[in-house]
Amino acid sequence: MTIKIIVKDKEIIEKLKKMENQIIKVMGKALEESAEIVREEAFIKAPKRRGELARKLMISKIKHSSIDIGPDKESFYGRFLELGTVKLSARPFLRPALDSKKSEVIAKFIEVIKRFIK
Repeated sequence: MTIKIIVKDKEIIEKLKKMENQIIKVMGKALEESAEIVREEAFIKAPKRRGELARKLMISKIKHSSIDIGPDKESFYGRFLELGTVKLSARPFLRPALDSKKSEVIAKFIEVIKRFIK
């Protein structure tokens, strides 16, 4: 069974649209601030022969409610280090960074949303 509610009050529709945009912005802010915690930890954990990889860790723009953290395109070899190859053993630094900061990331995400709610 489907229940359909039609709202014809333009003022209510506009307020709901404004709220939706605000929620999207807050969720984005929460994702970005949480991702920064992981990026900082990955900077510490990244292999540092010259330190270039650690300096080139980036946070992507938000796509479909998710965000990527990893080396920029010039430092593509960071993915090989993280996952390994046929000839190179994995030396992960991104996954351990997330695992070690998981509770802090969740707490930051909740904190940002709570700031919006209040």
